[in-house]
Amino acid sequence: MATPKIDKKKLEKKKTSTAAAATPPIPIQLVPIDLIDPADINRPANVDIDELAESIRQKGVQQPIRLRPKDGGRFEIVYGERRWRASKKARLTTIPAQVEKLSDVDAHEARIMENSQRADLHPLEEAEAFERLLAMHDEKDLPVHTPETIAALAGRSVGHVYNRLKLTVLVPEVRRAFYAGTLNAAGAFHIARGVPPALQPEALTELLDDGAHLEPGDCIPATDVEDFIDRNFLTRLSQAPFPTKDKKLLPTVGSCDQCPKRSGNQAVLFQKDDPTDICTDRLCFKEKTRAIFARLDAEVRANGGHVLTEPESRKIFQGGSHLPYNSPWVALNATCYEDEKKRTFQKLLGDHAPPVTLAVTSQGQPVCLLDRKATIDALAKLGHAFAKKPSNPTTKTRAAPPATPAHANGDPGPATDEELGDDLVELPPDHPDSQERRRVSDPNEARRITLLENEALRRVAAAVIAKLEKSTLDDPALLRAMNTAFLHGGFFDAIQHIAKRRQLKTPKGDHVAETIKAHMLGLDAGGLRGLLFEFLIGRGGLRLTHWDGSPGLLKVVADLYGIDAAAIQKAVADEDEQKRSSKPPAQRTKSAA
Repeated sequence: MATPKIDKKKLEKKKTSTAAAATPPIPIQLVPIDLIDPADINRPANVDIDELAESIRQKGVQQPIRLRPKDGGRFEIVYGERRWRASKKARLTTIPAQVEKLSDVDAHEARIMENSQRADLHPLEEAEAFERLLAMHDEKDLPVHTPETIAALAGRSVGHVYNRLKLTVLVPEVRRAFYAGTLNAAGAFHIARGVPPALQPEALTELLDDGAHLEPGDCIPATDVEDFIDRNFLTRLSQAPFPTKDKKLLPTVGSCDQCPKRSGNQAVLFQKDDPTDICTDRLCFKEKTRAIFARLDAEVRANGGHVLTEPESRKIFQGGSHLPYNSPWVALNATCYEDEKKRTFQKLLGDHAPPVTLAVTSQGQPVCLLDRKATIDALAKLGHAFAKKPSNPTTKTRAAPPATPAHANGDPGPATDEELGDDLVELPPDHPDSQERRRVSDPNEARRITLLENEALRRVAAAVIAKLEKSTLDDPALLRAMNTAFLHGGFFDAIQHIAKRRQLKTPKGDHVAETIKAHMLGLDAGGLRGLLFEFLIGRGGLRLTHWDGSPGLLKVVADLYGIDAAAIQKAVADEDEQKRSSKPPAQRTKSAA
């Protein structure tokens, strides 16, 4: 490749013009110390003065300070106040300085440039300096700076400037913890980004309680702060019980789509791999939740539905946020997994939905519920094949009573044959609802049946995991099982279920995921395969059959490995019957309780 020719005349002309445009250096002069005043806007500069004063006594001031002239022949410090104070303490009468006429904006810009080079600059000091620059206006009352111009001025990235400016929303309690070293910059940023100011003192108190095991002077790890905020303050808008695009739900706030507190609208504050639908304002989220509950309350009552009280709702959800397995209710907006298109019950039913019952979870989220049997009947009338009565041999069992306030309380009471009439549902033999529990009025007996079912599930799951732990990576059954598991369900409480089944203890302040990570370190390849599949089983729901009689994920995998789940269920029932038969009748009731 030929070397390009250089035009020496143009190059010389460029050097000359650059030299002419360069700002000449400001001369250094000795200024009487008594004529100098500190600037109100400067940071406190009386830290470690004694040590610096002793150095100045021995070696003098090594670097001049910067001043600007004031009225009456006095000067104001632009930067270098600590050197000025130390020089006064060292009893100097003059100090070397550069004096230049500067406007308020220029003076503050000079401070930013100087302070950004300091090794001991605290992130909050930098944040407050950026904030003052952003607040400055010119004579026409127009902003002088934007985060982009501040970044160029300070020699920082735009993201760095935005991150520092976010720290200015920290309340005094959190700022004191930040200055004291209890929080580092990353931890303070997570609080500033994810916790509304009104809730920051409460969040800090809980963090300190969770970190009670830390030694005095220790810093709370930023990962602990991030995990705590993610669990307690950040909410996915995809899980919101209200329509996020509704501008009229809270007119003063508007929709969530364009809200600046949504993570997707704060690209400089959230990394590219962070979710884009996170709400960082829990107070606003709760206010919208209350608003949608009030709206749903009015709509449900107007359409002849029923609204449950909190105690009634608590019994239905059993203190949780999800309906328990085999609940006589389904959520109106829940996905119907038996539908090939995976539509919600609301879309499947349309205007043919049974009367709605409005309840609220333990987290305060409103949920519109439908009676399960009435829903199945409505789907069958609409022609959905998965809801029609099966034609194979069946067991007759009584259906759950219709939705009434008493039923909503979870205490329908024993129903007589006259009350139920011929309302019998044809169900497959292995259908969960075909079991005797539906016909048991004694709560102790119903509890015994439930415990037997749970024990059978535990044994089947243990047998499956034992097979997986002994399998090889090229085992076709393993690959089919993994593929099947990935196609089912959501996360739910799969992680918590693993810790409970394996009896893993989570230290106070830690997330259960950290406990499982530590547990993983002691497992071999087979153990890791078993743990992975145990998690995948939890995603699909630990069940042998679905409510429509179709096999659940656990049974599908058990069949792949030749595990007879029905035989395990029978063995559990036989063991229980043998134990019961060996006890006097009076003790059988007591043991069931």
